[in-house]
Amino acid sequence: MKTDSALLWLVMVAGLTLGILLTIIGLVLLGEVGPVPLIVGLVLLAFGGAAFFTRQRA
Repeated sequence: MKTDSALLWLVMVAGLTLGILLTIIGLVLLGEVGPVPLIVGLVLLAFGGAAFFTRQRA
């Protein structure tokens, strides 16, 4: 994958931003909504982080 592709940037920015927000929301509301937002936030953070390091490595 090209490191300057728009899809890689979208995955990186959206994954990191939404991942951070959902992880914080999941931690704050863990007792009320369960662990689903926390897990989804961590998965999005993983995708965003992988895209970031893919871009940095090349």
